[in-house]
Amino acid sequence: SMQFEKTDKFDKELKNLSPIIRNKFFKNLRLFLSNKKHPSLNCEKITSPFYSIRINKNFRAIFYYPDSESICFTHVANHDIYKKLKNL
Repeated sequence: SMQFEKTDKFDKELKNLSPIIRNKFFKNLRLFLSNKKHPSLNCEKITSPFYSIRINKNFRAIFYYPDSESICFTHVANHDIYKKLKNL
């Protein structure tokens, strides 16, 4: 199964979220690791090599694949930041 990694920045951003949203991330992460295509995750490609999954209606988690065995989360983005990223 996939290895889950996260950057220090992601860790910090995750810690700044409320426990409810943090728990939602881990719930969606488990879902993602078992089924990447699950519709509630709304997985999207941003700009290569980055993708994102939904945390809730306000936040998305941004990640890339360092290799075929692992996934690395880099940022928590609210939807305003996310829209900017998608338009790069």
